[in-house]
Amino acid sequence: MERLFGEKSYRPQTFAIDFWGTKGGEDREYSEFRRRKIKGNILLAAYYAPVTIQEISIELGVSLPYLEDEIALLCERRYLICKNGKYLTNIPVFSMDCSERIQNKLEEATAKAAKRFVDTEDNFAEKFGSRCEDEDRSRWQKLMLCFHLALLETDDDLACEYGELPADGPYALVRGGGGQGIIWGRCAHLGEDSDADHGIQGIYNGYPSDDGRGSVIAMNFRQTLNAQRFEGEATPVVCVAAGCYEYLPREWQENMTAWGYARDGKATFPIYTQEEYRELSTLLRGCVQTVIDLNRETMAIAARITADLAPAHIKETAAYVGAFVHRFVALDRLVEALWDTGWLSPVDDTAKPAMCVVLSR
Repeated sequence: MERLFGEKSYRPQTFAIDFWGTKGGEDREYSEFRRRKIKGNILLAAYYAPVTIQEISIELGVSLPYLEDEIALLCERRYLICKNGKYLTNIPVFSMDCSERIQNKLEEATAKAAKRFVDTEDNFAEKFGSRCEDEDRSRWQKLMLCFHLALLETDDDLACEYGELPADGPYALVRGGGGQGIIWGRCAHLGEDSDADHGIQGIYNGYPSDDGRGSVIAMNFRQTLNAQRFEGEATPVVCVAAGCYEYLPREWQENMTAWGYARDGKATFPIYTQEEYRELSTLLRGCVQTVIDLNRETMAIAARITADLAPAHIKETAAYVGAFVHRFVALDRLVEALWDTGWLSPVDDTAKPAMCVVLSR
């Protein structure tokens, strides 16, 4: 007897779970989806239409006894729902099809935004460029500041357009329940990078020091990770910026120098006063608006496509997730476009191109 199996039986996809919410997440549970291909591929098999366990078995090429326990666990955690003997995925998923559709729509919008960003005239280089060691670092600095200001201005957009964080669904079970949040999946063909959209490796959009003397603004773009990966040491960095390197404990002096934040006791990154920070907000208005417009357009495109492809019962959550995730993807796509045109260039291994400190006094 010949038995025909579905594509996922011979071409499974890698699958990762991401989360965001008021109670953090269960990292060990989510890592299971990457470690064991069957869990994520069950969710993919049941995403576009309700399916029976027999249909899942054929699609994955896995016999029923091995599936039953996996499906029971997914239902218990609310990743799957079952109605009339048919299963349906209960979280939004950025499938290959979904990601490709969003990317295709974003290409033109991103290209236009990159051109507009470059063509917008201001005197940032004349006014503040000398705080960077060369033109390349000045451009990275300008870009980071524009992203920072745009994110502040659009901070309430998600809630205004797509509502508050959901209080039900799978996230409602995290850490004993009672939290608000979202869980979503993303996938790629086996062997491909399922985290391709995660181009920015960290955003610190105003990280205050413990002593209140200032805040660090930093963004870890993957194009500059050879030189910079800020990981949350705000207090000693601000201390260096405030001219107090010599008062740091010896261990921190050595760390600040070794990590490239200080050279001969002086900061290696731009420093702004409160007055200068306010001036930057006005000075960079044109480029900031370009980022805001791209951000909002990207959120709308991603929300619509993600919701259109999602099961009917989670369309509202899917729109929220699509907008939430791609709020940051928009920034990465703009960096890529500016990088590809040559407006942004590589920096040397000692640079700190995309960080600064704003002093409080």
